[in-house]
Amino acid sequence: MTTTIDTAAHQRRRIFNPIQNDAVTFLETSEESGGIRTLAELDVAPGGKVTPHFHLGYTESFHVTEGRLRVTIGDGELTLGPGEAATVPAGILHAWANASDERTVAQVELRPGQSRPAWPSALADSAASPSAGTSARR
Repeated sequence: MTTTIDTAAHQRRRIFNPIQNDAVTFLETSEESGGIRTLAELDVAPGGKVTPHFHLGYTESFHVTEGRLRVTIGDGELTLGPGEAATVPAGILHAWANASDERTVAQVELRPGQSRPAWPSALADSAASPSAGTSARR
């Protein structure tokens, strides 16, 4: 059995940041899940990161599949490796970074699903200005 990937459809679901060489690919949108969740794959280049921010209306969970992802949640910090996960409750300041020399891949789940997650604007902001997007509410 052969699996065919529609690369045009895949590209429409992928947002790429050319400054950091990071990307997010939507695996399941809020609309597709009936509002239950938004699921995406985050592909983070070495040194890629987001600055501290928080979300008022949803939790954000990270499940690392490749590499290592440093996640700061409130005052705590942990480094996740393959098979490890962490969840950030709504309203909690958090950030993440790939502090390794290799790419990191993680599935990120937002619950409940978000029809307009902050990723597109955050990636666009950082592509326009690498220093943009300090502590922000999303």
